[in-house]
Amino acid sequence: MSLLSIIQKTYIVPLIVGYTFLVSGVVIWILQACCLVIWPFSKSLYRRCVCVLAYQHWVQMVFLFDHWAKAEIIFYHDGKLVDFLAKEHSLIVMNHRFDVDFLVTWSTCQKFGILGSSKSFVKEELKYIPIVGWGFSLIEMVFLKRNFQKDRKALVDGISILKDYPLKSWMLLFCEGTRFTKQKQEKANEVAREKGLKELNHHLLPRTKGFSVITQAMKGVVPAVYDVTLCCKDDPTFMQVMSAKKLTFHLLVKRIPAEDIPTDNDDDSAAFCHKLYQEKDEAVNHFHEHGTLDGYQGKYKPLKLKNNSGPVSVVLFWSTLLFTPFAYYLMYLLYTGSMYTYLVLTICTYLVYLLCKRMISETVSSKGSTYGSTISNGSATKQETQNSTNQVEKKD
Repeated sequence: MSLLSIIQKTYIVPLIVGYTFLVSGVVIWILQACCLVIWPFSKSLYRRCVCVLAYQHWVQMVFLFDHWAKAEIIFYHDGKLVDFLAKEHSLIVMNHRFDVDFLVTWSTCQKFGILGSSKSFVKEELKYIPIVGWGFSLIEMVFLKRNFQKDRKALVDGISILKDYPLKSWMLLFCEGTRFTKQKQEKANEVAREKGLKELNHHLLPRTKGFSVITQAMKGVVPAVYDVTLCCKDDPTFMQVMSAKKLTFHLLVKRIPAEDIPTDNDDDSAAFCHKLYQEKDEAVNHFHEHGTLDGYQGKYKPLKLKNNSGPVSVVLFWSTLLFTPFAYYLMYLLYTGSMYTYLVLTICTYLVYLLCKRMISETVSSKGSTYGSTISNGSATKQETQNSTNQVEKKD
């Protein structure tokens, strides 16, 4: 067994990064909060500052994903997409399959240079997670209560943020509303049968009301939707990343100009959203049959995204600044301390463990919300779906 294998089994590196992620998160959050004094004078400057600070925090997780677990991302595109990437605001409509979806999106954003400025529509509960949730609030993430009547304004305001945003941003939207599980899929397909919609094999029935509101509000603000389908042969978890299991993720990305998305009425918009997810299902089916999306539909070609040294530099900086003196002081206390000192250290360690456990639990599908066990109205009928499909095919 090699030295690297032994180190990987001890979780030493993830523990060090976890410590620096938590402690630097507090420091970064304080600095971001201090930036609030800039807001009344210059929103643009405030946003630039908090984005730079957010990058310093989030990229530490990218380090674990890219350089510790050595995960690979294969990016499939039609050749034209590269002319637009990171050069325009975009709405990312992505399937919500795995516990580590957020790591895949953060890693991809980091490679295209827009990690700090990118945003998501996320459940309101995340706002209250210590450190991470606090930072989300200051970076202007869009929090949703998962009640359409209450969230309508938040959806419009969220996409409107990009109207005068000083940095290019990707705004992530999971139309399924929650991560995929077999139990939720069964419930979603029951509703699909009731409404005369096509059942999906690898996705939940999308919730279309939010999609309709956002695509109406994005006209003149966001020039395109990026339809992103994530595939993986395994069922990856955050703990697999921590244990340095090498994983490969496949991203099929299609750019849809905003003007090609029907927004005149909710039925056509809902039908368009359903068609997107039916196409995602076909792509995932193709991936599981062939193990790749290379040549899918005769036009998508692979691009292996390369890691860069940015995450390594940031982790080395924070580890040197925060972990080195901590480790020295800890050894000193263990060598000279009393039973009272040992008791305090044990309690502090346990509290940190509980905090980490709470944060990791948010990535576990089986412990996720029950949102998606029932599907509210707002889904298109079979006839409406057929009408919109015909309209889209005519445009093609």
